[in-house]
Amino acid sequence: MSRRASPTLSQDPSHESGRLRLAHANPPSTPELAEQLRHSQQRCEALQTEVLNTQAALATLRQELDGTRADERRAHHLAMHDGLTGLPNQRFFMARLTQVLAGWSPTPPAGADITAPSVVFLDLDGFKHVNDTHGHPAGDALLQAMATRLSTTVRTGDVVARMGGDEFACLLEGPLSGSQLKRLAQKLFVKMAAPVTLPLPRGRRVTLQVAPSIGLARCPQDGTTPDGLLASADAAMYSAKRTHSQVAFASNPSA
Repeated sequence: MSRRASPTLSQDPSHESGRLRLAHANPPSTPELAEQLRHSQQRCEALQTEVLNTQAALATLRQELDGTRADERRAHHLAMHDGLTGLPNQRFFMARLTQVLAGWSPTPPAGADITAPSVVFLDLDGFKHVNDTHGHPAGDALLQAMATRLSTTVRTGDVVARMGGDEFACLLEGPLSGSQLKRLAQKLFVKMAAPVTLPLPRGRRVTLQVAPSIGLARCPQDGTTPDGLLASADAAMYSAKRTHSQVAFASNPSA
């Protein structure tokens, strides 16, 4: 009886292929491969450093850009506002008046709710005497107090501006009839003419009573351009001062 020969490892092809796969899966470590791995790790670390540096540079750039925008906003605010009172200045007032008049039309489209604006122009009687008697710090404090009184008396949305010196203007965007405009101007007069206590040097204080002269101009009766409307209100203010009136209209208020 013949004996079947037992297969040996060298005779089994499946063993050979498995050994080859194992050799590929675990290649022998060599100095060249170790050097390649070291270079790859260095490159990876360099790229990570580059990414971190770029992120830091972007963060710095964003901060600088935000700072530039903030500086631009501050510069624009300073250019359009009065440094003493914080109110809009003449430049702001005229720009807004121009914008409002550009949107107004004597024959508005059907259904459009566009009302003609009015301008109140005023100054403080005896302001020079306050400066001469009590000093410019008292005059500045008086202007600040009057700015606050004006701002808290007009309606929300109306523009109050310091036009220069002791002159102020209000842009009223309506709707206001002649009688309503006069009542508002009289209310402004009463509020501003009330006694005001001002600080003086060395802790002293003084209580004064300074009344305004107020002129009123309306579009279109008294002008349809910014300069024309403001000039009419200014002329009405001087008329009130000459006649010792509280309020004067540039034209007939019932018109």
